[in-house]
Amino acid sequence: MISALELGNSRSKLTRFDMNGVPMGEARYFDAGDMQWQREIPSNDVLRIGNTSGVTLSAPWAEQVVTLSHPWPFDFDCSPDLGIDRCLAMLGASRLKFPELVEKQIAARATADNISVEAEATSLLVEK
Repeated sequence: MISALELGNSRSKLTRFDMNGVPMGEARYFDAGDMQWQREIPSNDVLRIGNTSGVTLSAPWAEQVVTLSHPWPFDFDCSPDLGIDRCLAMLGASRLKFPELVEKQIAARATADNISVEAEATSLLVEK
């Protein structure tokens, strides 16, 4: 399973997906600063965090934060201040609108990085 967490300014949202990217159940919401989400994430899940709140996370949570410097299946030229939530929304929209193109780009980046397509997709918060 994949756990996706968005740490926002007013609240945090935790959503779990199966390995095909299908949401599993309802999203869980937590008040800003409420760290109870840590107890909700199974230890065997792939975890990716979008931290738009700027809260400082300790290990092992900090290693799961997706940033603009991570590999993306598209090229973009934007301000370094662009919120990661906007980039993740673009990734989701492009995957819905152009799924074959996104799959090809993920495969090309996986080949260039010499890793599996599954590893590349997981690093982007999407799963093949």
